[in-house]
Amino acid sequence: MKKVTSMKIKNTGFTDIFKNKYWIILFCLLVIPLSGWHFYQQSDTPLYKASSRIIVDADINTISKLMDMITADPLLKEVVKELQLPYSSKKLSQNITAQSVDHSGIIRISIIDTKADRAALIANTTVKIIRSDLGKELGIQSIRLLDEAKE
Repeated sequence: MKKVTSMKIKNTGFTDIFKNKYWIILFCLLVIPLSGWHFYQQSDTPLYKASSRIIVDADINTISKLMDMITADPLLKEVVKELQLPYSSKKLSQNITAQSVDHSGIIRISIIDTKADRAALIANTTVKIIRSDLGKELGIQSIRLLDEAKE
């Protein structure tokens, strides 16, 4: 007759699996929330918008060309150079818009920036360059400032 030996099967519960793996629990409790907090802080940069409006005495095609030129690289390079901005004209082009107000001769130039005073300064400088350079280049009779950007 053969002797049957009994084997004990160890019942491993959920806590037994992690008993020797305390570092996994420590990692989950500390590192994951800390990295989440870090990314939250990085993405929580406030943005400010400033707008200037000008009145352009020209036909709709000329106004359309002017709006395209406002967001074009040559003008933006001049703005970046004049103000010595901490970023390139390409970055500025992502943060500037030119819109016709109700398809009229009024153009709104808007800037988004991380600093309110810099956004207003960029918008006003852009208008200044438009009035002095682009108006003559396109043969526009008159470009008048309707309202200046403020902080």
